[in-house]
Amino acid sequence: MPIGFLDSGVGGLSVMREAIKIMPNENYIYFGDSKNAPYGTKPTKEIRDLTFKVVEFLLDKGIKGLVVACNTATSAAVSELRKTYPDLPLVGIEPAIKPAVEMNNGGKVLIMATPMTIKQEKFNLLLNKYKDKAEIIPIPCAGLMEFIEKGILSGDELEEYLIEKLCVYKREEIDSIVLGCTHYPFVRDSIKKVVGHEIAIIDGGEGTVREIKRRLKEKNLLSDRKEKGIISIYNSLEDQKIIDLSLKLIENIGKRYKISIPLGEAINVVLILLLNQLKETENKPVLLIAMHGKNVANSLAGVVKQMSNSNSVYSYDLLLEKKMQVAYEEMKSLIEKINRGKGVLLIYDMGSVKTMGKLISKETGIDIRFIAAPSTILALETVKKMSCNDNLDDIMSGLEQSYQHYFPTIVENYYRQKKKNIIITLCMNGEGGAIQIKKYLEDSLELQDIDIFPLSMSNQKELLFKINELKKLYNILCTIGPFDPQLYGVKFISITQLFNTPLDKLTLLISSSDQDIVIKKKIKYSLIFNNIEKQAPNIDIDILKKVLPKFIQELDHQYKLSYDKKIGIIMHLSGVICSLVDNIPIPKKFNYKNIILTHKKTYEYLYDILEIIEEPFHIRFSDSDIASLIMIIKEI
Repeated sequence: MPIGFLDSGVGGLSVMREAIKIMPNENYIYFGDSKNAPYGTKPTKEIRDLTFKVVEFLLDKGIKGLVVACNTATSAAVSELRKTYPDLPLVGIEPAIKPAVEMNNGGKVLIMATPMTIKQEKFNLLLNKYKDKAEIIPIPCAGLMEFIEKGILSGDELEEYLIEKLCVYKREEIDSIVLGCTHYPFVRDSIKKVVGHEIAIIDGGEGTVREIKRRLKEKNLLSDRKEKGIISIYNSLEDQKIIDLSLKLIENIGKRYKISIPLGEAINVVLILLLNQLKETENKPVLLIAMHGKNVANSLAGVVKQMSNSNSVYSYDLLLEKKMQVAYEEMKSLIEKINRGKGVLLIYDMGSVKTMGKLISKETGIDIRFIAAPSTILALETVKKMSCNDNLDDIMSGLEQSYQHYFPTIVENYYRQKKKNIIITLCMNGEGGAIQIKKYLEDSLELQDIDIFPLSMSNQKELLFKINELKKLYNILCTIGPFDPQLYGVKFISITQLFNTPLDKLTLLISSSDQDIVIKKKIKYSLIFNNIEKQAPNIDIDILKKVLPKFIQELDHQYKLSYDKKIGIIMHLSGVICSLVDNIPIPKKFNYKNIILTHKKTYEYLYDILEIIEEPFHIRFSDSDIASLIMIIKEI
């Protein structure tokens, strides 16, 4: 029986990691309600109702104990939960004020929490209990949780937010900071960077876990097995990004405590399941596991179905004594029966199964793809990808990409419809930089039967739509640009890699699946400026060579830019300069005023240092131009 954890999003994973540290042999089931996040801005009744719904779901999964790993939900609902489920070992997390006060040396104790947590009666009772022992200052942090839910765990924008919240307190006056939201431990390093490493930062995760362990022990419910347990994670949000973020956070659980959580072993599998995405339809791919021996395939399929809650998983056991013709007819009949119009993914153990599958595909016209790796982890990953995508090409490509380092040969080569190859070039704002990259490729390579499409990354939704439309017609070799758009199943090449790769190896970089063939070096400004000179003949290249590196140096001093970002800014600014010099109108960003208001300090800084460029070229950057630059720096 698993121990249940719940939170309004991914924050409660920080508490579960403490549980894995203290009780590594237990099974865990986690529910993140990211669809309704944040709880901290909602009315108490709504929080309570949402919490009860999640608890009911976890109880249906057979949990033996429950941790409410959300400070807001604890304040709003734990008392009612204990009344409703008196026999359930149940612990709610709360801000670790007690240990902070006990270790206090006379300084201020700051409590970072959601506005709703601070308003709750339970929180204020806790505050009043220790108010005479230390100066305790609650800090409402509206918006901080949203950073973590978006996967922003570091960076300038986050640090600017933290500075705004904490800069009013002098470092020497602060004794400790209590993290009153389970999301906040994931940005602990960023907080330390702002306030200094000498200030203690405390959260309630460890204390909460020790309490649930005590309560489980009282009821003799602790596991006595020696092997590590299984972690199952559910989320209410239908978004691939939340899967990836949860997986990232889970993979990082072990790093802090040096706990081994290998993804490639079934006994320790980390399973991400989207509740709503696992709804089965008639127009979806199905998974067939076919293996030699009695109940071999059936057993594996049973585990996968139980762990994934999927009804799209089937099995065929090829008995050793069975004649091949009989087996062929049985498997053909099964495939025809289970096919839902989008094809079959066939996991198999030996070549004879694959041979039969190819003949069945040819005879029936059903699209069958073959995966030569009968493992639980791979089967689960296949089901997950099936739930998010009904295109067999995309699923196979994704599996190959995800598992090439674990099992280099697990996904066999398969025949795709012959489509024309294309490369997609990208820039953050508009298509100017993307067009420059396109022209560099065209000048540097003999591209045969390869088209290049320049696209803008400024609108992610629109970009994804364009990519999906192109995928229907073309085989996308790669995307090239300053930032990885993280497109499912599409290889990314950074512009640093592009300009640091010798021309004779550029074709290899584009065509190879190996993205580590390029050794990072210093930026080759000469190559970049040569390319700009070809594309913008009206610009005085000597002035450009002088002012742009100087501007980048100043910018880097302030924002610590990556190589890719430096090159991206150079190419972007060269396009803007060219337009301003030639008096060509530049389309204004429709939301540039909001961008400036949100990043006022960055705007003021850029406004000043852009004089480095403006004076030599006798031009003036508009507010919209500066907003575009902010978007690149902040990756908005």
